[in-house]
This record gives sequence, structure tokens and C-alpha cells, in this order.
Amino acid sequence: MKVIFLQDVKGQGKKGEVKKVPQGYANNYLLKNNLAEKATPGNLRKLKAQQEKQAEQEQEAKESAEKLKQRIHPRHEYDNAFQEYVESLLKLNMIDNPDAKGVARQIVAQGTQKLTERQIYTIIHKGLLPHNYVESCERCGEPIPWEEMFFALDDNLCSYCRHLIRKTMKE
Repeated sequence: MKVIFLQDVKGQGKKGEVKKVPQGYANNYLLKNNLAEKATPGNLRKLKAQQEKQAEQEQEAKESAEKLKQRIHPRHEYDNAFQEYVESLLKLNMIDNPDAKGVARQIVAQGTQKLTERQIYTIIHKGLLPHNYVESCERCGEPIPWEEMFFALDDNLCSYCRHLIRKTMKE
């Protein structure tokens, strides 16, 4: 019987894998314990849709990380907004990962110019994403400057849109 694994099963298959297994094993163990489901045409379509959605989400995350990678480097030598933001994250203990904390301390001390690709990956994926970064304002779509990032973490808005909303609420 062909089944779609819903979870990793040691020695048999990984989650999302379609595999032929003995019918008794499928019925008496895999299906009974919700470790797999029958590989019907409907279930196969559902699996394909899930895999496509996951691939799309991974691609979006990769593109977002690449944009973020470009943003962490200062535009000129006096631009230390990212450095100050990372320093604030450290002071408020908002970076949980020990490796990301180490990279963050290095950014505070030396800036971003001497970071390796691995360190950039670490600070982006283990220090900033997903909880310490908002790419753009959800109202106007403008990128959020580092100076406004803490406020944006709460409401996903840039300062201008936040101002407009507060202004309309007063009226």
C-alpha cells in the first residue's frame, strides 16, 4: 500500500515522503497511529499543494533575508543606526541565541564591515528574524528605518503612518 508519511518514522520514511509499505503495517500501525495517510489522488494533490506553498514561503524568506543582508551595511561611515539598534537589542536581552549574541557584540564593537558570510547569516536568521525585524510598513509599504524599528515591532508601521493613525484617532 502506498502511504504519505505525516511524521518521520525511523527506518521507514520522513514527513511528506510517499512510499510503498506492507498493507498490514500501514493499517495496523501507520494509519492507526496517524503517522501516515493513504496515498489517494486527493491526498497526493494536497501534499503537492503543501510542498509548493512551503517552497514559496522558503523562497520569500530567502529573498527577505537577502534584502536584510543589504540593509545591515551602513550607507556611509557615519551611519551607525543598525549598530545602535543591535546594541539596544542586546541591552534589552531580545536576542536569545548565544551565537547571534556573540555576533551582535561584535557588531556593536566593530560595526558590520568585517563580518563573515556565516556571521551575517547568524545575525539575520538567529538574531533578527522573525521577531526583531519588520521589513516594511504594512500601511504604505515603505522600508522601516533602523531608528524606528522598535516601534515597528509593536505595530508594523512607519512613523509617518503611525502619526496619521494617531491623528485620525484624536479627531
